[in-house]
Amino acid sequence: MVAGHRYAISDENRLLKYLFVDAKVGEKHGVWKPIGEYVISCLDQLQKQQSNIYNLPMEDYYEDRKWECPIYCSFHFFDIMVSEALYQNIQWHMWLYYFPHFTKRIVRNSSPESGYVDLSDEFPTPYHYLLYEQISTLRNWIREGLSLPQNQANTVIEATSPTHENGCIPKSSMLAMGQCIYEVFASQKFEKKFLNYLASIIFDLYFDLKNDKNRQNYSVALINSIWAGGFKRYENITDYHKQLQDCWKAFDKIPHLSQNIDELEKFLFRI
Repeated sequence: MVAGHRYAISDENRLLKYLFVDAKVGEKHGVWKPIGEYVISCLDQLQKQQSNIYNLPMEDYYEDRKWECPIYCSFHFFDIMVSEALYQNIQWHMWLYYFPHFTKRIVRNSSPESGYVDLSDEFPTPYHYLLYEQISTLRNWIREGLSLPQNQANTVIEATSPTHENGCIPKSSMLAMGQCIYEVFASQKFEKKFLNYLASIIFDLYFDLKNDKNRQNYSVALINSIWAGGFKRYENITDYHKQLQDCWKAFDKIPHLSQNIDELEKFLFRI
């Protein structure tokens, strides 16, 4: 990293250097498309396999195998690409909206091997970890907006409602995060511990954003997007809301007691 969440791109990595030293080059070539479509193809192929290594225990996936994993490496490519676009004031979301498509397929494919996987683990399977990685990466793109000039065009949020602002990377990341969270929670496929873990990332981020006096509209835009499930309109969202409320009840509020937690609680419970 060279600053905040920005990566140092080595001179030896000629492809990344060519694409992202001037991120307009990557934007011009639409480099997100071959990477994004490849991940979708991988996940669709994995669905057809009777045995799926991503549904097995983590073992050494985090320490070693993730760097051999085309899905994880593709996520990392997106992280470099979007981070550079953010810092270079590119007013385009660089199709970070591939993330909800990845999430939907991972959720669909997720079915931990019974008898092999310990669901009490932090990340029972590589699929769990990949879901976490997406939410964590989206969080970083949102939070990074706080470290950039207040008037930088691609960080300015015009409206806190869950509506598109394609020129604002943090807002686009909030909408994508809302969709990803909805896909995971609405699936009813994941254990409560994992849902609480993902929700804690969101709630902690909310308070980080709320604490910045110059960007308090970020916190409002974030929670509006999470509540709505992104920019889509879902017919049956009541159960999803109930899960968010349950996660809030389980959330460790002590570190945030000085930040008027009642405001978020009233929002979540519509008091």
